[in-house]
Amino acid sequence: MAAQPHPPCAAVPAIAMSGASMASHTPMRKSLPVVLSGQALVELDLEHEEQRKNAVVEQLVSNYELGQRSRSRAMSEQSADTRASTHDSTSRWAEPQQTLIFLDWDNTLFPTSELVERQGLHISEDGQEKTPLEVGAQLQEELARWSEAVHNFLSIACAEGGHCAVVTNSRRPWVDSCLDKFAPHLLDSLRRHDTLRVVYADEVEQQQRKHPSTSSRRRGCGGGGRCASQCAGLLRLLSEPDAEERQLRQRDARLTAAKLAAMRQEATEFYSRYPGQTWKNILCIGDMQFEHDAVRELASNRSSECPRRERLRTKTVLTPRGLSVSELTLQLELASMLLPAYVRFNGSFDLKLAQSDPFSAIATTLRMPQLRSLPTPCLAPFGWLHVDESLVDREEEAVETLLANVQVVVHDWLHELAATPSYNSASPS
Repeated sequence: MAAQPHPPCAAVPAIAMSGASMASHTPMRKSLPVVLSGQALVELDLEHEEQRKNAVVEQLVSNYELGQRSRSRAMSEQSADTRASTHDSTSRWAEPQQTLIFLDWDNTLFPTSELVERQGLHISEDGQEKTPLEVGAQLQEELARWSEAVHNFLSIACAEGGHCAVVTNSRRPWVDSCLDKFAPHLLDSLRRHDTLRVVYADEVEQQQRKHPSTSSRRRGCGGGGRCASQCAGLLRLLSEPDAEERQLRQRDARLTAAKLAAMRQEATEFYSRYPGQTWKNILCIGDMQFEHDAVRELASNRSSECPRRERLRTKTVLTPRGLSVSELTLQLELASMLLPAYVRFNGSFDLKLAQSDPFSAIATTLRMPQLRSLPTPCLAPFGWLHVDESLVDREEEAVETLLANVQVVVHDWLHELAATPSYNSASPS
């Protein structure tokens, strides 16, 4: 039997449907799980790891940039503070915190030649002898005035300098022995000065020889000074034919080296009170040439090896040798008045007072012309008071007048200096 054909489908009316309706009528399909091969999984893990690493790197970069900005601001502020501090310290180079004073003992502070050589008085070098000193009434009066003068001078020196070092080539306890014998009341008063120190140069040099590595570290800049000094001394010795002269030069070279070692130690310690402190203002007063050679060599070594921004003012005052007690007293009284001017002079100088007209030398060096017009007492060849027994009363009056006039001249000079703009402005450190 033949197959019957299917009946025709009924006509379905067309229905207009919106997109939303269409979507709502779209049959939902189940999301089938994605099955990845092993290779695809590896690639996906690598992609995730790369993304994680990139995120970490971005975070690190961000933190680094933030830290750099913070550090930059801090360094800028610190640099500004440092510049302000440097400007402040360099403009105040004459203040005690920046001023170092070196003093000799024998015949500079203490009348050794007069008491020991000319008067024949004995001073125990080891400090063990306690025999009372017997001197005449006149010498006792002179020593009383001298002790007052040296006390006042050291007090002013300690006020003007942040550190005052009495550097001597004598052996310990020579300074204490001298004071104990001739001015025992000064011992306690001088020990009360925190900025005053007695330095035995030979001890310092021997210590540096035992510990050369330590001493070289303490020397800092200018560490080659001792070598240069010894080489120069050796050349002088080799070129000197006379044996006696050779011995004298050898002695001077040894004493210079010892003073240099002591001065270097004191200067290095004093000018290390804060980071980056430069050497600024050193004054040396003494009666022997070798100590002035030592401080000049110290400054030369320092300037050749240390910061260019540093400006060291090196000032030396060479005093007359072998003064009597009264002459040394006058010298100390005058030095007490001149010391503030020495410290505040903005430059280096090498002042030699062992000449016929010391006031002219001081006036020229410090640019203090008023000193030349002062009436002065009768001067000895070494430049200071010469006592004529027939004119004792008038000489004493002349000395008092001289001291009063010098005090006025120095006071006016300091007042004018303080009013000078260039003095108060910052100069190279």
